[in-house]
Amino acid sequence: MPDWIFLGELRQWIHRFFAIVLTAASLYHMGYAVLTKRGRKLLMAMIPKPVDAVNIFQNIGYLLNLRKDPPKMPYFNYAEKMEYLAFAWGTLVMTATGVILWFEQLGPKFWVDVARLVHSLEAILAVLAIIVWHFYLVHWRPGKFPMSRAWATGYISEHEIEEEHGLDVDKFTEEYHA
Repeated sequence: MPDWIFLGELRQWIHRFFAIVLTAASLYHMGYAVLTKRGRKLLMAMIPKPVDAVNIFQNIGYLLNLRKDPPKMPYFNYAEKMEYLAFAWGTLVMTATGVILWFEQLGPKFWVDVARLVHSLEAILAVLAIIVWHFYLVHWRPGKFPMSRAWATGYISEHEIEEEHGLDVDKFTEEYHA
């Protein structure tokens, strides 16, 4: 058997292994978000609200120098909510289409072809979202480079709280001292 066939099979099994890891982590996350009081509170805070649309336009105005000050953002700002919802939707689409592709011999060819197309396009969209959107917000934005340390410590500085979540400074202070 040529080496490239073995490498193709190895790539497939590595892909499936990490698909299982992603699915398990997502199921754990959904359980936490639905079954715990804090998880439900955070999940409700992630739901977009009309103020998010106002914040988008105010922020565009600020970035175009049409406003003097940036808008005061809530606990989760509109960009964080959109990134979270995009990740959740993408994970759902990738899991559903991935299961169809994994067990392609059990379904009609049409659905397997549709699943392959959707899975591939969602993968491209996810990579672009990560490179353009997530990297900028978390790594490349001025004041964040080389990265936000919140993922490792669970905390952000008082300056970051005031700058990024000025509307809910009290919530951050309350949780920090709780």
